[in-house]
Amino acid sequence: MIPIQALARKTRITVRTLRYYDSIGLLRPSGKTSGGHRLYAEEDVVRLYKIMLLKSLGFGLNKVKTMLDGQDSGWEPFFRQQLHAIREQRIHLETMERKMKEIETIFKLEGELKPGLLYELIVLSQQNPSLQHQFVEHTFSPDERTKIKNIPSFSGCDEESEQWIGLYADIRNLAGKDPASEEAQRVVERIISMTTTMLGGDERLMQKLWEIRKSPEQSRQMRLFPLEPETIDLLDRAFAIYEANRPSYRK
Repeated sequence: MIPIQALARKTRITVRTLRYYDSIGLLRPSGKTSGGHRLYAEEDVVRLYKIMLLKSLGFGLNKVKTMLDGQDSGWEPFFRQQLHAIREQRIHLETMERKMKEIETIFKLEGELKPGLLYELIVLSQQNPSLQHQFVEHTFSPDERTKIKNIPSFSGCDEESEQWIGLYADIRNLAGKDPASEEAQRVVERIISMTTTMLGGDERLMQKLWEIRKSPEQSRQMRLFPLEPETIDLLDRAFAIYEANRPSYRK
């Protein structure tokens, strides 16, 4: 038999925790000294090791007690259930990570969360992810779906994503500018150049994506980075001017 202090040292679990386990019936000592101090048998130590293992796998104490009061052979359903919960949590955390990176990108671009942009982010955050998949499947051909996989994510940290973030910053800086200005036309040229590279020169797909971008509802379904209607209108006029001045380019 091993005294509670020795068991605490051996397992690096505090005496207070062992006493708590006793109080909730999770780990009862097999004996006590004449002075009333808890003594643990070998099977008690084995049970404690099982408690430590199950806790490390994320099981709560109530679930641990239920498992230990049953047979070890009956643990498999608990493990399957816990594995499912862990996978769900991982998906949730990955989603949260993506959202945090997107918010970080917005602060880089805006320096603040404007009401209109904040509303768009709330709408996107509440949108069922399956809607994007359904929209893409319905709207694009298999070849087009392969190409649009190259669209960078604003939660990405790679060089290409950073280039697109920089481009969006330049687009937002066009607010109030003349769409025929040299600055606006340079931005349009960059958009065309980067989009052509991204989509392998598929001008028809470029036009389809631009029509989707002009639709607030379809932009949400595609989970495209929010742009104000005024910015979309300015770009649309800038594209028209660019096309008129460069007949070889077809949107």
